[in-house]
Amino acid sequence: MAHEGRVVYLQRYVVRHSRSLALITTAAVLIADYLSGPVIHFPILFLVPIVFVAWTSGRGLSLVLAVLMALARLGFVWMWDEPLPLAAEIVNTVINLVVFASFVVLVDVVAKFQRAMAAEVRVLEGLLPICSFCKKIRNEDLQWESLEGYISKRSDAKFSHGFCPECGAKHYGEYMDPDDAPR
Repeated sequence: MAHEGRVVYLQRYVVRHSRSLALITTAAVLIADYLSGPVIHFPILFLVPIVFVAWTSGRGLSLVLAVLMALARLGFVWMWDEPLPLAAEIVNTVINLVVFASFVVLVDVVAKFQRAMAAEVRVLEGLLPICSFCKKIRNEDLQWESLEGYISKRSDAKFSHGFCPECGAKHYGEYMDPDDAPR
């Protein structure tokens, strides 16, 4: 249960700070790429911020980031003292763009599918803190809410109210038909 709480906290943190995290990871990758010079090239790390943005923000922004990062790498080549042949770097840039865009599309499709599945499958699991008297349930915000409200918000279950024969006999015994008495 404690592990699940940490995972939920981490998910909420990432969602709240996704733009800042994307900016930090992008800057870190670009700085590392620039400092490593023209000989060492690690485009796989460029995928980290691009995939992160694709997962959290969708296809559009991540495609823009992919283009900007590929162009930044091309710009670094021009700034280094030992430039590589320009034609080779343009080909490398186009290859990077194709790979980055492919990952963006793939991650965007998977993220949309995962969100759709999460919305479709709403399962209640784990221990639910429930009041012994009124049967209200304590939610994630530490607020008490009715059993019906809690379950309705977290599943597709709908409630109708009635009473069982035992409760009918107990509370409405004088009004009950003897044939409806509990057996």
